[in-house]
Amino acid sequence: MTMFDSFLLAQLDVFAPFFVITILMVICFELSISLRLLRQRQPALTPMVIHRHDATSDSPRHTD
Repeated sequence: MTMFDSFLLAQLDVFAPFFVITILMVICFELSISLRLLRQRQPALTPMVIHRHDATSDSPRHTD
């Protein structure tokens, strides 16, 4: 093993845990934001009932 190979392995030993911890922190941050947004019931995401008033509806229409 050359000196350059041992240098690369040393860099990998240092940076691999750093990258794993960074990725886990980003995933936890994204999950916390997603859960916070899901807990707040946004009006755009709640289902709404649409009432249609057509001429074929059964309710009598008042014409004056």
